[in-house]
Amino acid sequence: MAETRESRPGENPETATRLAKASAKSSLHHRQDGYSAPTPDDRLDAEVIDAAKARGFRLAARCTRCHQWVVAAESVAAHMGPVCRAKAAAEEVGK
Repeated sequence: MAETRESRPGENPETATRLAKASAKSSLHHRQDGYSAPTPDDRLDAEVIDAAKARGFRLAARCTRCHQWVVAAESVAAHMGPVCRAKAAAEEVGK
């Protein structure tokens, strides 16, 4: 099946054909520029976090190194606070 698209006024017809072919290859379900569509679990997690934020709650986790509560998104994702991440990185370099 050939992809066609009408050319716009002042546009080269070859450009319209090339753009139509390029858009046919792209899809929301393919990796593009390192992006992949969120999984159903990712979408559910985001909904829970959004609902909690709407009610004034924050997601928190315990640091796996010092066991303090961390609430920053990056720290929660890493399960480690910024100070402990820096110390862990320094220990890795020192090995």
